[in-house]
Amino acid sequence: MMISADCKDQRVANSIRWLLYELEKIKDGEVVVSFYVKGGNIRGVEKVVRDKNVKGSEI
Repeated sequence: MMISADCKDQRVANSIRWLLYELEKIKDGEVVVSFYVKGGNIRGVEKVVRDKNVKGSEI
């Protein structure tokens, strides 16, 4: 599978690559990427992984 992460904002491209990497690793859980946008520009990125196999792993 080929997925392109061509974006103007390098943080978005890096976050997409991180998301794909985490999705390949995790067996049971949740992977979340939030982009905070203001005025058409990315103002922040938040990344969270919650592995349901590890007790107390919620971030």
